[in-house]
Amino acid sequence: MTTRHQQGGGTRSARPHPRRSRRRHNAQWLAAVVAVLTTVVGGWLLAWFTWFAGPPTDATAPSSSGSGAQLSGPPMLVNVYHEGVHRSPVDGAFAFPNILRLSKADLHFMDTHGVTAWAVPHGGYDLPSTIVKLTVTARRRVRILGMRAVILSTSTRPTGTLLQPAEQGAVANTAVDIGLSNASPEAMMVGKNGLPTREPYFKRYSYVLASGEQATFEITAYPGRQLYQPAGRGQAYRWLLDITLLDQNRTKDMLIKDSGGKPFATTDATASAAAFKAVYTQCLYPEIPVAACQNVPRMHWTRQ
Repeated sequence: MTTRHQQGGGTRSARPHPRRSRRRHNAQWLAAVVAVLTTVVGGWLLAWFTWFAGPPTDATAPSSSGSGAQLSGPPMLVNVYHEGVHRSPVDGAFAFPNILRLSKADLHFMDTHGVTAWAVPHGGYDLPSTIVKLTVTARRRVRILGMRAVILSTSTRPTGTLLQPAEQGAVANTAVDIGLSNASPEAMMVGKNGLPTREPYFKRYSYVLASGEQATFEITAYPGRQLYQPAGRGQAYRWLLDITLLDQNRTKDMLIKDSGGKPFATTDATASAAAFKAVYTQCLYPEIPVAACQNVPRMHWTRQ
């Protein structure tokens, strides 16, 4: 066999064999596949172990931001303030169907806490309208779509006992009015003249409240279709306030009771206090020419 050498004495570099190159390429490809499979399988095993072992202790602790708690429970917090109103000698009073015989303790309670705080829990009817200041606080983003009265019962005007407070002055125009005798007693807009209109308030406007935001509504509910319609129907109503909300893309209704936890109660006005069998009055000044108020301290209650 003859061996050939390159001239000049240099050594000739060896050319890679085709089979060796293919084997090296296959080895590199196999290593890459194994690395990918190891990553995928390892991640799957880690996820499975985490799920089986449960979340970390900190993840189950209640969040200090309260965002999770706001997604459950009532969408709004509601505060009801039942105001008194007095426009004439028998307005702003409370009417009862039976004859009351109030004790000194009852009269003292009204002297110190106000007539509303006593009359509402004892079933008195506002005369001639119910004025409520309603403050709502959103627990999450909500939209108020409507507000109306839900009539629970209708009866004749009570003429048993009249609780007649001292005059407290005029009351500012309220945001919405509700006529309880209407077929659909919705909250109506109040005109620039202070009188209710025939346009439902929430068909024109809606309230969008962010979480923690407040809105206050002053609501006047009266027995007739109009606030100052003449007396004559002689009706009395017990009712709830229904607020329609859009909460988390769902329509909901919240039924609101009076501040004493009972339904609201409203009755027609009477021509005079003489329509009642018993009348208790609050003496504004000792010099008022009312026989029952003689020698009675100012702002105290007495029976006529």
